[in-house]
Amino acid sequence: MNRILLILFFCLTAVAGAFAQPQPDTAEKRKELQEFKVKYFIQEIDLPADKQPEFTRLYNQYDQSREALFAEMGSRFKAMRAKDEPTDADYLVTAEAMAGFKSREGELEKNFFQQLKTLLTPKQLFQLKKAEHKFQRKVMEMQKPRHKKKK
Repeated sequence: MNRILLILFFCLTAVAGAFAQPQPDTAEKRKELQEFKVKYFIQEIDLPADKQPEFTRLYNQYDQSREALFAEMGSRFKAMRAKDEPTDADYLVTAEAMAGFKSREGELEKNFFQQLKTLLTPKQLFQLKKAEHKFQRKVMEMQKPRHKKKK
């Protein structure tokens, strides 16, 4: 589980980094990716049409919360790197924030899972976890050729 979260964290960080570069219609591309991801999950777990709008709402809400959490952590790192000579207190505050970040991310996922338990079957919950992992692997595979070209 922790391994999956770590992989997911790095993948989303990589995707977020790609979106952070100046590109035309970045918000539109992000929205398209999000819509594609949700549709992919719906297909992978074979979700009935009557449950799709609620799933989409919950997943988008969860994803926005995670994005905000990543952005907060990113701004903390950026502020730390911007300091010419960080003190031990600066390092401690940042390290504590990093540790708190992991637990906050876990809480977000736990709350999302609890909400999904009322909507999805246990099999679909399991399939969703597999689909998330599969999706992240596909995103990483798509990113590999882009990184090779830059070298």
